[in-house]
Amino acid sequence: FHMMSSQGANANSYFLYTQVKGEVDDKILGMEFERAVVYRPAVLLTNRDETRMGEAAAQWLLGWADRSRSMSIKIKDVADSIVGSIFDNTSGVLDNHSIIAKAAALKETA
Repeated sequence: FHMMSSQGANANSYFLYTQVKGEVDDKILGMEFERAVVYRPAVLLTNRDETRMGEAAAQWLLGWADRSRSMSIKIKDVADSIVGSIFDNTSGVLDNHSIIAKAAALKETA
């Protein structure tokens, strides 16, 4: 089972969004799946057909300022990480750093 969540997901969070994400993550990981992977990416850097002013501003700023990719991630890196995880024994939670590392490792083997 593979599921997309969010950076900062935590069932004990004071913020409703990250609290609900954390609760769902915990429920999924507690189920009897043979293997479960929860991806917790940061702000997704991608082009959209629709316009979301706040999101567009955040993507532009983070795309420029977040060179270490601790607060943002390219959507292709998330997709590559998911594909890589399907074919190996990855299980558990992959945070933003782990997603980027898995995508980079996949590119090295290609």
